[in-house]
Amino acid sequence: MELHHMLHIKLKIFFSAPGPVTEPPTDLAVRCDSAECQLPYCFCSKDGTLVPGGINPEQTPQMILLTFDGAVNLNNYDHYRKVFNHKRLNPNGCEILGTFFISHEYSNYHMIQELASEGHEIATETISLQNGLEDKGYEEWVGEMVLEEFGYIYDSSIGVPALPIPVWPYTLDYKIPHECKSGTCPTKSFPGVWEVPLNTHYVEGFEGGHCPYLDQCVLHNHDAEDVFQWLQEDFLRYYDQNRAPYMMPFHTNWFSIKELEQGLQKFLNWVGTLPDIWFVTTTQALTWMTDPKPVKELNNYEPWDCRKKTNIPPLPCKNSNKCALSFKRPELNITDTRYLETCVECPNKYPWLGDASGSGIPGKDNYVPDNVRK
Repeated sequence: MELHHMLHIKLKIFFSAPGPVTEPPTDLAVRCDSAECQLPYCFCSKDGTLVPGGINPEQTPQMILLTFDGAVNLNNYDHYRKVFNHKRLNPNGCEILGTFFISHEYSNYHMIQELASEGHEIATETISLQNGLEDKGYEEWVGEMVLEEFGYIYDSSIGVPALPIPVWPYTLDYKIPHECKSGTCPTKSFPGVWEVPLNTHYVEGFEGGHCPYLDQCVLHNHDAEDVFQWLQEDFLRYYDQNRAPYMMPFHTNWFSIKELEQGLQKFLNWVGTLPDIWFVTTTQALTWMTDPKPVKELNNYEPWDCRKKTNIPPLPCKNSNKCALSFKRPELNITDTRYLETCVECPNKYPWLGDASGSGIPGKDNYVPDNVRK
């Protein structure tokens, strides 16, 4: 948990009073030590812009990470299908892939299984998307999402300010190599946990503004050609320099504006003509970083080879179960109905925090990390 130093304020009206005193933290992460931090389990650099493995940028694949936050359902599924249209291919002939940071509420699990069966990465956002987790205790964090203690490989939530050269992913063994944009970045060391940072998207001299998520930039009042050119110039800051992964994070609202969706399609068509572009999942990008290979070796690179599929979920069922389930938020004394589409049997209740299976027994789940269980 991050500790903030408190200012000692003296009131100078009729008296002076000492402010509260806090003990300084003793386990803060230190600056990168590249001699000690070695791949595959640790990676850092002084300012975060170094290409892993010392590969020349021209020989580094330009990875593009298409990521989508929130529920997957009828509001966005067809839009996502226009991005992953089975026609866009990586240089090795495999279909391009993306990462879906799923939130549970309102998600259609039949659609999610369809995406997973095609090799897209299904990652976790939170269960409920509730605000204020910074004020919650350990149990609430575990119920929503867990990282180090439960073996998560990476986090992707730390924003990077607008920089002339983008930052590569890094492990949290050491102090983060850039300014903390949100003020809530980790200050302790979390060995082996990767951070895939949200580099700020921006174009100098353009009124779109600065944004970690692309739908947060002010582009809705521009036509598709303007949006395409904005994305192109933003992308070239990566491609022409250190080729840090170009993460393109979206929420559903990007696809609700025709000009934004059309501009994205133009960008995807253009960038797909470049010879060293790879659309990969977040985990695939990190796999490459643990053992970097130059572009010339990637056509037969096994972790990105769709012919070597491992741990891919099966195709979804043809006839899914459409479940109407009672749902009562613990903090509200109101019961309503949630609809769940799934290939498994309908649960008794709408699955929620503390009852992931929907058994109807609140608090049924008991999350115990390995280091406590032992």
